[in-house]
Amino acid sequence: MTRLGWSALVLALAVTALGVTLRWPAALAIGVALLVVVLVALSTLVRPADVRIERRISPSRVRKGELAIAHLSLRNRARRSFPGAVGVQEVGGVEVEVGLPRLRRGEEDVRTSVLPTDRRGQHTVTPVVLRRSDPFGLVRVEQRHGGEGQLLVLPRVLEFRALHDSLTRSLEGVADDTTPHGTMTFHQMREYVPGDDIRRIHWPSTAKVAHTGQLVVRQDVDDAQPFVVVVVDTRAARYADAEGLELAIDAAASAVVAATTGRAPFELRTTGGERIGGPNHQAVDPALELLALADADAPGRLTDELTSVRRTRSGAVAVVVTGPADPDELAAVAALRQRFSRVLLLSITEEDPPHAGSAGVTFVHGQDAPTLTAAWNVAIRA
Repeated sequence: MTRLGWSALVLALAVTALGVTLRWPAALAIGVALLVVVLVALSTLVRPADVRIERRISPSRVRKGELAIAHLSLRNRARRSFPGAVGVQEVGGVEVEVGLPRLRRGEEDVRTSVLPTDRRGQHTVTPVVLRRSDPFGLVRVEQRHGGEGQLLVLPRVLEFRALHDSLTRSLEGVADDTTPHGTMTFHQMREYVPGDDIRRIHWPSTAKVAHTGQLVVRQDVDDAQPFVVVVVDTRAARYADAEGLELAIDAAASAVVAATTGRAPFELRTTGGERIGGPNHQAVDPALELLALADADAPGRLTDELTSVRRTRSGAVAVVVTGPADPDELAAVAALRQRFSRVLLLSITEEDPPHAGSAGVTFVHGQDAPTLTAAWNVAIRA
């Protein structure tokens, strides 16, 4: 029963007892009437509703702010009419209510509700809870229907200009590459196919599979043309508030999409040690999923990740997303110019960009999506 129902029951019993004790007919009549009301309220809900509820979430993967719908298919399996109720689902701690209609015996219907998608992450959608109450609001019962569902909310993608211009400029090579052997990097061994350069045949590997009659070739890739690396600082402490971290995640997702729009392979890295992509990788969805599930409490340092990038990668563009840059981080970002044609530092802050130790780094800063987007688009045209 609801709090009002318990209060009504206690009051009914107290007034009835008072009427009996004092032999006061009016009090006795009022107490009995209240008891009848409570009993009638209980009797209307004593039987559980025999309603089948099936739910389908469409789509189950959305970007932040996009539409996700829960479709509820209803069928009354009881011999009596279903009087209607409220269906409640919880998504990421937020309750979503939808009114369920009155159904006659065997009747079916469909109802839809919009699920919240303003928070990135993997969200469990709880089973549908059927809430029914009597006309007086004294008694409420709840029934769970079906199982749990899943809704994956990916980061928002801002309207970042594609990296066409920066990638085009990189075709002449890295301006300050310190790699003594160039930028060609081993990718894999594979079977020879007609048209392959015979100079690429790897004879030691071919000898190992001589019994198959297959030739094995070494496949290299040029990871400087036009490879893009995106590094994002996912530590919550580096940002002024939770909204700052979320904007950084959105900015990293947007930079990845800007790279693939420019037809460039990319690698995405986080300070939590998560990595995805490579010199031949252009699939966006796995990267967005990684960002959607990024842990703000994972240990790590931006300087360590940037040092790893400088030692293992070179390419056309490096994009670093963080909060206000401190001197050590700024120096590590500037050092990427040894391996990348262009370096962009996206700083989630309102502060003017620093200049000390930042030679060759393009600064993009802002504390909201419109400002950051405008700054990116201006920087890319430069």
